[in-house]
Amino acid sequence: MQKRGQVTLFVIVGIIVVLGIVLFTNFRYEIVDFFGDLTQGETVIAEQLQPVQNHIQSCLEDVTLEGVDLLASQGGYINFPEDKYENDRRNKFSNVLNVFPGVDVAYWFYEDVSGNQISQIPTIQIMEEELEEYIAESFEKCVSTSDLYRSQGYDIEFSEGGRTNVDIGKENVRVEFRRKVTAEYKGVGDSWSKHEVDVSVPLGNVYESAIDVMNKENKELWLENATMNYVLLYGLPHSNVEFTCSPKIWNKKEIASDLQKYLAVNVPFYKVKDSDYDSYYYEEPLFVWDLNKQYQDTKFIFEYNSEWPFELDIDPSQGDSVISRPLPGEIPFMEFCVNYENFFYDIKYPILMTVKKEDLEFNFANLVVIRRDKPRRPMSEEKANYVDYCESGGREIDVSVLAYEDNTDTAVSLGDADVFFNCVKFNCYIGKTSSNGRLREEFPVCGNGEIEIMKEGYSGKTATLTTFNDGPSSVGLILKKINILNYSVEVLDEVDGSLSAPRKLMGDEVVLLEVARFNEDKVEQGFAGIYPDDETQIELVADVYKVKATLIKETPITMPEKKIEKCKCPEVLGLCLCGKEEIVIPATNLDSAMLGGAQFTWTINRADLNSDEIVFYVINKGVPNTYEKLSENFDLGKVMIGHISEVKPKFK
Repeated sequence: MQKRGQVTLFVIVGIIVVLGIVLFTNFRYEIVDFFGDLTQGETVIAEQLQPVQNHIQSCLEDVTLEGVDLLASQGGYINFPEDKYENDRRNKFSNVLNVFPGVDVAYWFYEDVSGNQISQIPTIQIMEEELEEYIAESFEKCVSTSDLYRSQGYDIEFSEGGRTNVDIGKENVRVEFRRKVTAEYKGVGDSWSKHEVDVSVPLGNVYESAIDVMNKENKELWLENATMNYVLLYGLPHSNVEFTCSPKIWNKKEIASDLQKYLAVNVPFYKVKDSDYDSYYYEEPLFVWDLNKQYQDTKFIFEYNSEWPFELDIDPSQGDSVISRPLPGEIPFMEFCVNYENFFYDIKYPILMTVKKEDLEFNFANLVVIRRDKPRRPMSEEKANYVDYCESGGREIDVSVLAYEDNTDTAVSLGDADVFFNCVKFNCYIGKTSSNGRLREEFPVCGNGEIEIMKEGYSGKTATLTTFNDGPSSVGLILKKINILNYSVEVLDEVDGSLSAPRKLMGDEVVLLEVARFNEDKVEQGFAGIYPDDETQIELVADVYKVKATLIKETPITMPEKKIEKCKCPEVLGLCLCGKEEIVIPATNLDSAMLGGAQFTWTINRADLNSDEIVFYVINKGVPNTYEKLSENFDLGKVMIGHISEVKPKFK
């Protein structure tokens, strides 16, 4: 029994010793700091060692201010959160704004490549942790610069590691850094571990002001509404009615360029009400943003640069062209010459916002997002967690992507193709195919979802995909290579029902050319351009297309006066029972007139695309001199009767 008691005692002692070692290992800094603090107050640093201590304090303050400036300039981050998507043509915005080479700022709101709305606002705790890590790493600068004192006879030693605690206040940042320093000079030595600085900088204040701006934007979407005002105020094609007898066409790239110019001019004039700004702009309601709060001695700066990423799409459109057509119809004449514009805009671009107080500037970026003229959803109304759905997994699918090589019938594996999966309102990025054209990944569960494959230089491809357990475990798609060919348009004059030899366009003639691709019995948006004004290149793949070409004479013509009879009341079974009256359509001057054109379905084979050029043909029915002739020229179906084979494009 005595031996058993001794064994038990030894076991208990052993447990206590092991527990003590574990506690010391895990809490050694706290233990050392505790006893260090007890003795620190009793120990006075010798006067001979004050220069070393002052140097460390000054260096720590410099490091802290450097960290604060870097943190504030980058949107509250020193190390940016990782963006799981590569920054490429599909993900041009990423999760940070590249202000200019070498300078990045975090987006506090952005939309990722899958269309998910992401809030990326750092908390005070995150900013404190960022500063703690930065100061701990940058303190090595203080260690290395201490060599100056060593050259003067000081013996200085720094312990390994260290621990930092940062407290961000509204008007100050307090730093407590723990790292033991041992110094000796002319026989006088001492050591200390605690280094404290309290820098006067309004980091917490400008951060709270930035939060106010972002919260207000997320709720009211002021930036999106201001953007749509410019679309309307500057006369970009949107909603309008014009009396003209010819189609109107705009280049989407030129519209985007114009809108970017308007943003670059106007955004810098945005001001926050009751902040520090020139009161001259207070009377401009389009420029003043009311956050319902006072901001004494605080400036709010808004910036936009046309070199930053920008996206614009307009519906309806044909490739890079936006077209408004006159409404065709029968007499009376006005139906021919009314052009209705009704376009919807999708816009995405960044705005850099800066909150400045004293000498501190706090930057953060926001992505302005507009869908079909409407601002993005307010963040407070965001119900679905897109990211959770896209990353939820569910069914492993083997994806195989091929492409036809050099316009032949040989299909080869296509690597580096982006794979997306769309289910109702969720748009998920799955990944890229490897060099063998394969990707095996988990897809979210969805019935009748859509897999989408994209790669630069190839026409995108979609297919229906069900990812339930009873659905397919693999899917294969073939992409078509996009070929760029030069094109020209020639005219076939109709004389007595026959077509003349092809000729070049005259100086006052232009052709509106539209080439739209059929895809599973649906017509996709394709190419549209004015020949010969626009670029004379067209992108094509081997497929079936709908071609429509309108020949327009841009010389004014005069339509003579015309008298017509019209029933005074609605006709019954084609009979006028109440008598007729004469209506006079006065002579009318038209700024241009439609001469004819062409309209047909066109099949392109892969071998055709090995050519260098395409020639399109249009039929000239002559200058209309009556309303009836004008109506005939509008009807391209009748214009084409008997001439379909003669107007088919030719490859050269």
